[in-house]
Amino acid sequence: MRSLRFSLVALAGLLALSVTAQAKAPWTVKAKAVDSGVKNCDSCHTNGMKAKKGDPLTERGNWLVAEKGKKKAAEVDPAWLANYPKKGH
Repeated sequence: MRSLRFSLVALAGLLALSVTAQAKAPWTVKAKAVDSGVKNCDSCHTNGMKAKKGDPLTERGNWLVAEKGKKKAAEVDPAWLANYPKKGH
């Protein structure tokens, strides 16, 4: 009974972590598909997975925000990285 309880608590913890880690996973998948320089969240965010709105961005992240402004889009689209000048780096 004790090992079952431990297993359930461990499983719940893993599930909670995986939900947090996958919050923007589709963005990373899309970005990797068009820019081989994208490895993870750190490719655009200086704070990686702990990034919050308004946190500093990398050069790639700033480029995406500039594109958002040019396109007058509601949000950034990782597919735009297909046109990123330093793609692959």
